[in-house]
Amino acid sequence: MDNIQIRTVCQDELDQVELFINNYFVNHEPIMSSLQLCQDGYRMPYFDRWMRVRMEHPRGITLLAEDTSTGQHMGALVGFIYQRGEELENPDVDPSHRSDRCPEKFKIVLDFLDFVENKGLEKAGLLGEPRVECIFLSCRPDHRIPGLGTALLQKMHEIGRATGVEHQVVLTTSAYSARICKKLGYTEDLNLPFSDYKLNNEIVFKTNSPHTHCRFWSRHEPQR
Repeated sequence: MDNIQIRTVCQDELDQVELFINNYFVNHEPIMSSLQLCQDGYRMPYFDRWMRVRMEHPRGITLLAEDTSTGQHMGALVGFIYQRGEELENPDVDPSHRSDRCPEKFKIVLDFLDFVENKGLEKAGLLGEPRVECIFLSCRPDHRIPGLGTALLQKMHEIGRATGVEHQVVLTTSAYSARICKKLGYTEDLNLPFSDYKLNNEIVFKTNSPHTHCRFWSRHEPQR
């Protein structure tokens, strides 16, 4: 972690986070990768706008981890602070513009994540409750830095505490992110094997080991 600085980004830096997530998350995250969601070098306009809705919101949390010796970005986190009963809207869609539409494969991903999140929140007793939620946690797969994912999530905790929110939640599709949650004392509220999620009797996400389960985690940190 030498020379690594984690900081909250300002609005005119959101393009950099968007680029980082596209380069190092979209084609590396297990379920998106299993669907071959987007070819290398291409972008999904709807995905970018979906991400912007969360990053540009006043309660959005957007973090970058930067190597101060080289200026390179090494990790990013996008989170959100939910108020009681709040739900985030999806981007407006103009059906006449093809680029406005949500790609079918991404809709499958969103439907699955919504299903798991609602089940997880219900089991944790947090459905509709104030919480800080991690939406994306991504580190460069070509230059792994031990402890970086943990540090990014801890920074999200710090920001949440400063707003008075006591609950943090994370939905993980990667075994690596699950390991971080366990390390930080999260409770595993839901555990769903990808092989159990089927459409038309077909497994939807044929992921590779060790990424075999989707998990929902929660953590309670009372105000001192």
